[in-house]
Amino acid sequence: MYFASTGRPPNGEEPRKMIPVKDTETKRNPAKLENKLKQKYTFVVEHEDYQMLFSCKNSKERDLWLSALQDGAAGTEAEHERVSLRNKRFSIVEERMSVIESPVGTEEFVREAFKSYVQGSGDGVLRISDLHDLFRHLGHSYSARQLEEIIKDLDPRRTKNISEDAFVEWWLENSDSTIGDSEAGGLEDWDEANIAPQEARSTTMINEAYSPPGLLKLNKKVLEDKLQPFDDSDMDWNHQYQTLLEAKDENSETSVRKGLLLTSFVGSFLQTAVEACKTIVVEFGLPEALKTVKPLSLSDTSSAQNTEQVYLHKGLLFRIAQQAYGADGTPDEHQDRRAAAATDYMHRKIAGHEVRAVNWLQGACSQARDAAEGGKEPGKTDPTLHTVLTCLVDYMGFRVYVTCIPPVDGERTLVFGLTEGGRKMVEKMPEARNQLDAVGQIMNLQPCAHLLPQDLGAEDLATAAAEKRPDEEDGDRRATLPIGIDVQVHRGDDKRLYVLNVSNIFPPDLPAPNTNQMITNKMRPELVEHSATPLTSDAYRPHNSTSDMDRHADDTKCMQTSLFLLREQTHRLASKLDSLTVFVYDSHTLTTVMHRFGFNIRHLGSVYAACTSPHVRTLILTEAIGRVCKHLLAQTLRRAARKHHVAMAALAQSVEPSQFEAPQAGAGQAAAIVESIVAENAKHQERVSALTTEFLNVVVGSSTESDAFWSQVLPPAIHEKFGPCFEYASFKACVHLPQLLLALQYHCGVRLRDTDEFNLKSPTPLSTDDVESVALPSWTPNTKMECYRLAHLADVYVGKGYYEQAFQAFDIQRRLDENAYGDLAIGHTQRGLLLHKIAQCYMRQGDLPAAIEHAKAAFHSVPTYSAFGARIHIMIMRLYFSQRQVDDAMATFGMAHRAILWSVGEHHPLYGNLFAVVADMYYEHNSLGDAIDALNKACHTIDKILGSSHLLSTALSAKLGTLISVLGDSNQALQLYERVLGAYDKAIKHGVNAELELAAVEASLAAMHAKGKDLRHALEYAQKCMQRREAKLPFDHDDLLASYRQLAVMYEHNEDYAHAVVYLEKVYLAQKRKKDGQEAVSDIQHLLVNIWKLKLKLVVEPQAYALLQQCAEMWDPEEIMTLNMPTVVQGTSRQPPADYFDELVEGALPVLTAMHTTEDHEEKQRIIDETPGSMETLGQLSCVMILCS
Repeated sequence: MYFASTGRPPNGEEPRKMIPVKDTETKRNPAKLENKLKQKYTFVVEHEDYQMLFSCKNSKERDLWLSALQDGAAGTEAEHERVSLRNKRFSIVEERMSVIESPVGTEEFVREAFKSYVQGSGDGVLRISDLHDLFRHLGHSYSARQLEEIIKDLDPRRTKNISEDAFVEWWLENSDSTIGDSEAGGLEDWDEANIAPQEARSTTMINEAYSPPGLLKLNKKVLEDKLQPFDDSDMDWNHQYQTLLEAKDENSETSVRKGLLLTSFVGSFLQTAVEACKTIVVEFGLPEALKTVKPLSLSDTSSAQNTEQVYLHKGLLFRIAQQAYGADGTPDEHQDRRAAAATDYMHRKIAGHEVRAVNWLQGACSQARDAAEGGKEPGKTDPTLHTVLTCLVDYMGFRVYVTCIPPVDGERTLVFGLTEGGRKMVEKMPEARNQLDAVGQIMNLQPCAHLLPQDLGAEDLATAAAEKRPDEEDGDRRATLPIGIDVQVHRGDDKRLYVLNVSNIFPPDLPAPNTNQMITNKMRPELVEHSATPLTSDAYRPHNSTSDMDRHADDTKCMQTSLFLLREQTHRLASKLDSLTVFVYDSHTLTTVMHRFGFNIRHLGSVYAACTSPHVRTLILTEAIGRVCKHLLAQTLRRAARKHHVAMAALAQSVEPSQFEAPQAGAGQAAAIVESIVAENAKHQERVSALTTEFLNVVVGSSTESDAFWSQVLPPAIHEKFGPCFEYASFKACVHLPQLLLALQYHCGVRLRDTDEFNLKSPTPLSTDDVESVALPSWTPNTKMECYRLAHLADVYVGKGYYEQAFQAFDIQRRLDENAYGDLAIGHTQRGLLLHKIAQCYMRQGDLPAAIEHAKAAFHSVPTYSAFGARIHIMIMRLYFSQRQVDDAMATFGMAHRAILWSVGEHHPLYGNLFAVVADMYYEHNSLGDAIDALNKACHTIDKILGSSHLLSTALSAKLGTLISVLGDSNQALQLYERVLGAYDKAIKHGVNAELELAAVEASLAAMHAKGKDLRHALEYAQKCMQRREAKLPFDHDDLLASYRQLAVMYEHNEDYAHAVVYLEKVYLAQKRKKDGQEAVSDIQHLLVNIWKLKLKLVVEPQAYALLQQCAEMWDPEEIMTLNMPTVVQGTSRQPPADYFDELVEGALPVLTAMHTTEDHEEKQRIIDETPGSMETLGQLSCVMILCS
């Protein structure tokens, strides 16, 4: 033996063989490449497989093919065996390529893999025990801790079964996200990805693809052309909408074009709806003859029991809900006002349920349509379900439901569903039931049963297709409906199937007895879709089944889901919010997080009670007060509008209807009355503006009336809406008033002057000039469409560093949002978020001027003095500082400081984050003293807000320890690190996922001890760090590779070259799996040479070492490198570099020893010639020794 150690890992495991990825031949001449392949791979030519080799796209695929050939090389002499071997090779190559090439992560590939593991189950679900094998099949291996976190997302109800749709959805959302689920991350990295459905800080990470995805083949005109707005003067809105939806997604360009046309159409729809709704509300008090948009005469409008008005304008249908009037036409009595408010609330909730249900159903229909088209032959697909384009518009206290008009006509077009108050079941098209069944499975809704009356005739029973229950008498019949008893399917005059009456498809959310909460309180679609069992939309109804047992089972499922939300999910969300794993800072982020976790906003009180962080509780309390104030303001404005309506009606009684349009000659009094009505209506609009301003002043100002509002009006209103959890709601001191003012601006349909100079200690901090009423339309895009899927890939591309692809996806998303929302208030927040993301992408790419430009552009949509505005200011400050524009950076720091103090106050993590970012800026420019001062300020602020034991405080302390150690104060740094280690250990014992943060501290401690020549403690901490990262991170993660490098350096300094080789080789093998690039290639070459140098140091016999040194001097270096370097590259691609070096040395040393015994050159040549393969071995070894010299 010539070596002290073979360089194998201590546990004896074989190092993992990796596949070369560098592509150096894709652009060569095909003919030359084929000739070269024939010469280089002669054994392939002998087996007549060089054509397959030549068809490979690059060297990566060729090496896979060669490896496949070697795996199946035995028994290839006979011709009949050659055919079977070739088939085997194809399967080997396909299996290996499936792990690393583009199919990974696509829905089709994942579904096929899933089905291969559930074939034996019989019920189409995956057992938890098979999850690890499925992940390995998909090319990933996760630790036990990672699998536990993944199972929590996939199987929240602990049924030990995972459905195909749930797994595929989880995979597509999480497979490309970054690792960690870190609960102590820096605030400077927080963005909208923190509020993904299963939290974007996922516990998993897919291995990066070898090469970035190609750019979409889009004609520039597709995104650059300005689409002309649709003409709404004489449009069949429904026909145009359905035609756009039915366009085929043939490729990326057609998908994007379809999305742009559709969103442009929706934009015209929303603009028309908003303009008409504003007109309807402004003209609410006018007599019908003076109205621009006239109501339809659907019923007796003079009746006090009339509860709604319907309008038809420009082909759209508008419906507003009205409360019942009192004896004099206005609800002046207290009980009348309460009844009117309750009626209004119920109508508003039903309208909201209708729009949300349509959006949810539309996405499910899209998925069902795609699945049907994928499984059918072209031209043989069944009729698909269609939904109607709808939206809500809130303006000046009124909510208006707007919809297109489908070509349906009651029972004439009804083909599936109940009619006549549930007395009759119509089922004329079996395809309708099939489609609803498919949609119900996607939505995770269980079919529900409805008892038909016993007095139906034979013809009605046949039409109803009713089923007789064995345990029922002959007269009892039931009808089964897939997603709800109220849902109907109509076959319109255009031959399309329309789904209508869908407001009740959401399952009820545990209604209180003797209330209408079964109608108003519905579950979120996110909760229903992730329920362990399908839920029925007709739970808690007495007619939803044919037996008490079935009804009880359905009710129990819904009740268990509601309790799961209120118990387990509430504490889970509260934990995320308190630990800052999920960061919320304003109404938009809090609402988004609540919805994505499956919570309705009415559960704010439960989340508030479960949270402990003061800034989170303050935000939730502020949100609750803001939403209650929204309803109180809306009631105030509606009450004023209806009083105005009664006054105008009394004034118009003396005028004949015909005189409104054309007053007759001599009818001067009538004309004067008409002018008076119009003038009074204009004055009413001014009074509405004054009422709005007065209400806001009462809420945020300082006056006796304000104190009475906070002590007498607000507490019972909050208790009625959110329950008894907000016990401190009557104390104005518990709320940051500017934050409440921003919440009111977000919810109440008002736009305030963008300033931080409102004097909230004044009785009237706001004037009418500061307040502008705006309409708030509500519409949600169908994100299941292909164009939105392409747009939402931007975040994935940014995380992987594919910036060109990210900018293209961002551009698609920008055009979709601009087309849909235009200048509407609903689009401002989305546009600001998108510009912020684009600025972040430019910053990561290094284009700082473009990042500044896009960040500043976000302020056209985002209030300057808001929490989100503060985040944008912080980004701009950092960008200015990176460009050495110190004056601009300091000015922006002042703006960020003002924005934080105004929007959230100094007792908020954002305030500490501001100084943490300043510390990072100083550190990046080697100003360590200033960095430590700023970081001390950040640590003091966070300690005061969250406590010294919070993980964010711990992370900042660890960063401070690093800075202090750089300055050379090792003792103080060690004290900080010891405190940080204790905090992380305590957190981990309590179940907090802080392993990676603790590993980072251990890496810093290892570096400190190594710098102090204390290699024993350095190796101890480095090993702990490496073990933690191995348990949590993929094998090629940068942090894990940094641990391997650190250990390799320490072992080399300790002259333990065998272990140094082991860890360097791990880095080398992992780097070869990463993306191509000049930097990566240089690093791989450097690692290769270092491994060989360490292997040389393991040679213990001086004579052997001398012989190896002589090998490099035997031939001309340039000539030997030219001849043998390609073979060396090929050799290192087939096996780890340490094994390759051992093989060369063991083959060359006997020849070198024999050659050393003679000085005759001819004798040396004879020894080489007589030893088979020695020339090739010596040539390769010479190349290695030259590289190491």
